Amino acid sequence: MLLTFETGALEKLKELSGIATDAIVSHGKTAFEEALLFTHRGLSGPAILQISSYWREGDAIVVDLLPHEDVGKKLRAARQATPKLQVQTVLGGFLPKNWRNC
Repeated sequence: MLLTFETGALEKLKELSGIATDAIVSHGKTAFEEALLFTHRGLSGPAILQISSYWREGDAIVVDLLPHEDVGKKLRAARQATPKLQVQTVLGGFLPKNWRNC
């Protein structure tokens, strides 16, 4: 199963192609925590395959790329500690090194 991106999103996310990560993918009250793979056309991997049984075209899904992290809390703490630190710098600290230049 592959969830494809629209052309505009494909252009922005093409550099992530081939990168896999653990994620929580949910639709309504149903969620799966498994591997997610970025491809040259969209999203694939076990998490996408699992959620595809519940998803219908036009429905929204939620992809949590930082499962079990309270990102808001960590952003607020970073702002307090270093007010001039840019958000992308803080978020980059959560991501694998091969994602940071994308």
